[in-house]
Amino acid sequence: MSDPRAVRAMFARIAHRYDLLNHLLSGGIDRRWRRALVRRLGGLRGALLVDSCCGTGDLALALERAGARVVGVDFTPQMLARARKKGAGRAASFVLGDALA
Repeated sequence: MSDPRAVRAMFARIAHRYDLLNHLLSGGIDRRWRRALVRRLGGLRGALLVDSCCGTGDLALALERAGARVVGVDFTPQMLARARKKGAGRAASFVLGDALA
């Protein structure tokens, strides 16, 4: 699927169940690789990071919990809405942007 409009529409349709499907279909591997990435990166306190194609914000929020200042960028408003809801009260911010442009 290479048409950006089709990609955006597909993610808009699944945004409300994306996290559940990601966790179930990956057998929980999605959580493990995020934890492993944060550990491997280490020394994140104060680092400024951009999570491109952040989706519902799981990685951005994991990085923020490790002390990084994080901006999550995604081109699907519905995914960003979920990220913002999960990140309410956190320092991470989520903005609309297109990594395919």
